Amino acid sequence: MADREGLSDGFNVPQVKDCDKMSFWLSQAGWERLRDADEAGTMKTMLGKGSDVDPLVTRLLSDSYICFYHEEPSSHSSNSSSNLLNNMIQKVVKPLT
Repeated sequence: MADREGLSDGFNVPQVKDCDKMSFWLSQAGWERLRDADEAGTMKTMLGKGSDVDPLVTRLLSDSYICFYHEEPSSHSSNSSSNLLNNMIQKVVKPLT
């Protein structure tokens, strides 16, 4: 993750932060938890203020200007991880408004 730092002196330098807890959310179990929350209508509660999810993870998953790029799945790999990623991106990565 990167935030801009140092605007007062005319510089706009990105400050990079480690988001080590993101690996769980990119795993099969993490995607399933996101899918279940989306289907139950509890996504905003799960990722909202006061939740137990790391704020950097919440920001990465919910900021509308962040894009995830993926490879289009081929027709012969219907159960591939890129299919799962594609489906979850369409359902999960949207602003929490």
